[in-house]
Amino acid sequence: MNDQEFSIYHCLNQLKKKSLCLDKQVACIITTKDYGILSWGINIVKECDKNCMDKEKRLCVTQHAEVGAIKNLPPGRRSYYAFLNLFPCPACQKQLAPFVKEIVVFGKRHKEQVFNNIRLEEQPTL
Repeated sequence: MNDQEFSIYHCLNQLKKKSLCLDKQVACIITTKDYGILSWGINIVKECDKNCMDKEKRLCVTQHAEVGAIKNLPPGRRSYYAFLNLFPCPACQKQLAPFVKEIVVFGKRHKEQVFNNIRLEEQPTL
């Protein structure tokens, strides 16, 4: 991990705190090849019964951070990286694919990988 990626990691950690999702505070930052931030998104809660521990019965509807980051991209800008603090679901990987060359995840893989170019990075100590 280079210095720019460390800075992005720090930004992700600050950004994810803005998510009101009690289960998964997720942030996504989309950058240029030179790590200039083009867009970002966080998990946005649309509906929640706050029954987060019961994954079978809970009602939780969120807009994923990746979707928000894609919606906020400036038109015509070329992006290179999508940085995330949690491995993206297959649907979000597919949505990111047309917009980025590489997805960088600070953490472990815990879902199916459908996008070929995902790089896992260790979470550094701050």
